[in-house]
Amino acid sequence: RTTRLHALTASLSESVSVTAVAKAIVEQARIVVGAAEGELKLLGDNHEPGEAGLCTTNAIKTGRPVFVGSLAESHESYWLSAARAADNGFASMAALPLMVKGGPLGVLEFHFNAPVNFDEEYQALLISVAQHCTQALDRARLYETAERARSDAERANRLKDEFVSTVSHELRTPLNAILGWASMLRTDSMDSEVFPQAVESIYRNASRQAKLVDDLLDFARMAGGRTTIDMDRIDAPNLIRGIVESVSPLAAGSQVDIQLSPIPDATLRGDVKRLEQVFVNLLGNSLKFTPAGGRIMVSARIVDRVLEIRVADTGIGIEPEFLPYVFERFRQGDGTTTRNHSGLGLGLSIAKQLVEAHKGTIRAESAGKGKGTAFVVTLPISGQEAERAAAAAAEPPVDVRLDGVHVLVVDDEKDTRDLIGRALEDRGALISVADNSEDAIEILERDDIDVLLADIAMPGEDGYSLIRRIRSGGNRLASIPAAAVTAHARDDERTRALAAGFHVHMAKPVEPSEIVRMVNHLAHDRRVSRRSSM
Repeated sequence: RTTRLHALTASLSESVSVTAVAKAIVEQARIVVGAAEGELKLLGDNHEPGEAGLCTTNAIKTGRPVFVGSLAESHESYWLSAARAADNGFASMAALPLMVKGGPLGVLEFHFNAPVNFDEEYQALLISVAQHCTQALDRARLYETAERARSDAERANRLKDEFVSTVSHELRTPLNAILGWASMLRTDSMDSEVFPQAVESIYRNASRQAKLVDDLLDFARMAGGRTTIDMDRIDAPNLIRGIVESVSPLAAGSQVDIQLSPIPDATLRGDVKRLEQVFVNLLGNSLKFTPAGGRIMVSARIVDRVLEIRVADTGIGIEPEFLPYVFERFRQGDGTTTRNHSGLGLGLSIAKQLVEAHKGTIRAESAGKGKGTAFVVTLPISGQEAERAAAAAAEPPVDVRLDGVHVLVVDDEKDTRDLIGRALEDRGALISVADNSEDAIEILERDDIDVLLADIAMPGEDGYSLIRRIRSGGNRLASIPAAAVTAHARDDERTRALAAGFHVHMAKPVEPSEIVRMVNHLAHDRRVSRRSSM
């Protein structure tokens, strides 16, 4: 017996995986104890003991071995084990739990053809075999857990490397067009008829790069748990109709037909901008992967107080093996250098997190390559009738005038000062500029400034310090309307700017029309404040 026990120990030591250890136990342990048959049952994470009437179930529940010398002894307590043993011609049996610190790993069961006298010495042998098997299984389990963790880490690092490579490529591609056309414009080396093409290319690629940066910032916010959701009542038909209308020009340009089915009346509770972002991402994804002549179908229905919105296309579809990973960060169906479609692969991951932040769900469906894709979003319907929204202040018309409004633009980047200044001067504003905080204070004290627009990151004294100095001055400048126009776009940076004393925070890049609207709003507040103090 000692020799056979050593052979079992050696076999277990050589086995690395749980499967190999289990095989060694079944083949070798039976021989060591002289049993006719050996059986190993491994438990799952839930540690379910098994059926009543089995000696193995009792061994797992109590954590103690069960020895049955003859079937006559077991009929009352272990009737199911006795019946199975009799059917197979066995006369006695033993069940030994394989116990570790966290609970039972499983149970080892032996069957014998003849009645067995389980004396102390024999019981000690059986328990010793069970302990050897337990240690080997536990070691193999820990090894496999460590191997899975290592494999997962390597996979995560590989995906991140691919993602960084993709980011570099996606940012450099539009930058190449921007710098190329800008260089030709600077050297005045192009014909006048090519000028509109150059301007359009610069604008299109700059917009593309801004979208990439926005996606990266959204991804960073979500990864850090800093996403803010401003809940409000939303009319679902208006929301979906507006989104479809906004992407229709892009679809027409790609020769893709968008079909919108009637949307049932429903009121959602959520963040309009974030939900718009979700469906723009989904429609943009469908446009990207649907060839000319294809269709995108948008429909919705109400199911159990939930609005189910479906965005389906006739595009290239998704391979079955990639479908489970379609919403994962850093994952793309084609991450090779020969891929046909650009993008960072973050849009669907962002969409999933935003939907889940609204207590909704999102799933992808595809019958395979070349068979189209459908994304299905479910959002809970508001339990109350939609309230009449207060009359929102009308957007200022496109031809809004800023005549008589004196604006100070503070930014260390000359191009930014020139851009903002030109946009406001075109609407009649009077512009003063400064490239640092000291010059800004001098102009504010000398001139009658109506609105201050300031960058945050500037050499010497930053925008936070500038606005704090102004607010703490105790003079006429302390109440001047001010906006931070900055590339510091994170939520915590917005909060910091408002806390420092800015009335508005605008993240670069900013459309000139947005600057005009914002200055008009601030100047209006300034005029109202002055009239009330008179």
